[in-house]
Amino acid sequence: MPDYMGDILARSGPAEVVAAGTITSFAGNPVTIDYGRPSEFRLTFRFIEDPSRKDETRVQARAVDAVSLELTLMNFGSPFGEGSEKPVQIGRLAGGDLFLHYRIYAHADMDKTVQFTLYRRPPDSSDA
Repeated sequence: MPDYMGDILARSGPAEVVAAGTITSFAGNPVTIDYGRPSEFRLTFRFIEDPSRKDETRVQARAVDAVSLELTLMNFGSPFGEGSEKPVQIGRLAGGDLFLHYRIYAHADMDKTVQFTLYRRPPDSSDA
């Protein structure tokens, strides 16, 4: 498994933090995170606004291929942040379960700031 966090080993309970960060979209474009070189996992956050459903937020997940997941986030327009309530399992990585926890913050223009943490729970760990 790549070591992109250098000498830092971060954990929360039984899960290892494999990647974490904050990224602001450029001119409203999707945010893509590649883990590994070559990519072992690709995660894309795509943002859409639907004025006819302005009070509804929704997330649609789509497997693009064996290592790519695209999340389409509709009407994530709060400057205070919206996102997952708890880590969500999104796949497997290096034999363990891969989880995502994220928050999306909206700016006055079309840009969004994504805060994310990717966790890997090794297969020999408990849920505790």
